[in-house]
Amino acid sequence: MTNLKSTYSNEHLQKVQSSHWYPTEWIVRTMAGSYPNLALDKKIYENAKILDMGFGDGRNFTLLKNLGVKIYDVEITDEIVQSTQKKAEFNGIDCELKVGNNVDIPYPNEHFDIILASSSMFQITLTTQLLNT
Repeated sequence: MTNLKSTYSNEHLQKVQSSHWYPTEWIVRTMAGSYPNLALDKKIYENAKILDMGFGDGRNFTLLKNLGVKIYDVEITDEIVQSTQKKAEFNGIDCELKVGNNVDIPYPNEHFDIILASSSMFQITLTTQLLNT
């Protein structure tokens, strides 16, 4: 389990060193775009509490801030949480980052208005591997 967490942490620690943040394309398209058949009222974002599950290097933070949501995040290691928190603070992003995973979310039930899981399959696979080792 430690080796898998370490590998994952090292990958994201390298990414967080970059001064550039680019949100995931499908998140930009879904949350900020307009589609004829997407009936999403963007007014729901204002002051909504969003959980960005598995935030990694924090690439979605700027978009989420611009949408007006209150950002909460869960990631699998403290190293990722600490390094991304520093980057968020440097960029003026107010967010609450905690260690957790999709099985153990360190917030009370019904705390969030929106849950974003852009790497949800990876999170589920990783958590399953960690729990079974």
